[in-house]
Amino acid sequence: MGDAAASPFPSPFKGWHNDTYQRIDPSRPELSLEGKTAIVTGGAGAIGSAIVNAFAKAGISLVGIVGRTQETLDATKAKFESQYPNTKIVAATADTASLSSVEAAFKLIQQQAKNPIDIFVHNAGHLAEPATIISSDPKEWWTSFEVNILGAFHSVRAFIPVGSPTATIINVSTAGTHVPAAIVADLSAYTASKLGALKVFEFVQSEHPDLHVVNIQPGIILSDINVKHGAMTPMDTPDLPGSFTVWACSPEAKFLKNKFVWANWDVDEMKAKAGEIENSPAFTMGLLGWPVLS
Repeated sequence: MGDAAASPFPSPFKGWHNDTYQRIDPSRPELSLEGKTAIVTGGAGAIGSAIVNAFAKAGISLVGIVGRTQETLDATKAKFESQYPNTKIVAATADTASLSSVEAAFKLIQQQAKNPIDIFVHNAGHLAEPATIISSDPKEWWTSFEVNILGAFHSVRAFIPVGSPTATIINVSTAGTHVPAAIVADLSAYTASKLGALKVFEFVQSEHPDLHVVNIQPGIILSDINVKHGAMTPMDTPDLPGSFTVWACSPEAKFLKNKFVWANWDVDEMKAKAGEIENSPAFTMGLLGWPVLS
């Protein structure tokens, strides 16, 4: 497990992690997910499968993994069911651009769980071919919005009827929404659509106050999306967002409701400022220099 390292970016906390560590270790009894159920979209990708792995380590009873390709879902299902025989894995294909497709997948998983689902991780995403706005293919550019915003809309619409009224929703976002465009050049479709998705989840929290919605920046992970854009060199392990997601679903992270935080940040330091974070606009998206309206 990784120790705290020097932060490569400006950070509100001194502690910075590139790998999982003791406080977010899924095997901690305080983070147990025994008896819980979850749905993870993009569940066969680098980050999605790491989250599934961490959920299983935490003792979750059932995880539904959703993606576009049955073959990769089946391989992920076989791997984790062999490794964690006490966790049931349900694989369901869906295209998040189609509401009926997502609804069918989520209903299938809920039927297998036989109870409302406790956790939903929105991890599916699309990165358009990197290009400037003027040189982008319009159809390819818009696909990022269909997956990253419309897909979020469809996934939430499908989850609410099958989820617990007090479920936890984790939205996997990106650092690209926080940094100047020059740092993530040629990624206008991805970063703009991910920023739009944040507002979708803000509305979800407002309209369903009993839910617990947390947005996370998962780190810079070696994934298909990272390889495709190449804007930042991978520096974090998939286990970091996997373990951090388990922690974000625990009672220890209740102060992060409706917040956007980085998986790299040290959770003990965040907990030490829990009251300040919970009762302020800290770690929400807004307009610098403009007073926050409640």
